[in-house]
Amino acid sequence: MGELYRVARHASGRLCLNVPRDRDRGGWQPVSADAINVARAVGWHFRTWLLWDKLQAGAGTDRGSIDSAGAPNVTAPVESVLVFYRSSWYRSGPAAMPHQSWLELCGPRGLWRFPGTSDPAPLSPGL
Repeated sequence: MGELYRVARHASGRLCLNVPRDRDRGGWQPVSADAINVARAVGWHFRTWLLWDKLQAGAGTDRGSIDSAGAPNVTAPVESVLVFYRSSWYRSGPAAMPHQSWLELCGPRGLWRFPGTSDPAPLSPGL
């Protein structure tokens, strides 16, 4: 994060970071929250948090054991897109993307809905 901050333009630097909301390997970890804390610690200013709904059926809500809600696990099929800036959020000059194109792609409320991609099939041994 520090190196990204160092090489970003001082007056108009931006960082859009795609990270999972959380993870459950090695215990539940708030990955998105941790990324925000690290970015802010090195100088980035937080602007917004988008959610990318990958339109994939994931594990969903696991209730811990059959018909018992004693230890639920929620695995949402979404990822975070964290948006940071270096000095000033406002920039002058022409927009890189027309407003209507932005709304068609991303919607007005910070919830992106478009499918993710899958990992390619593994190569056969010896290829």
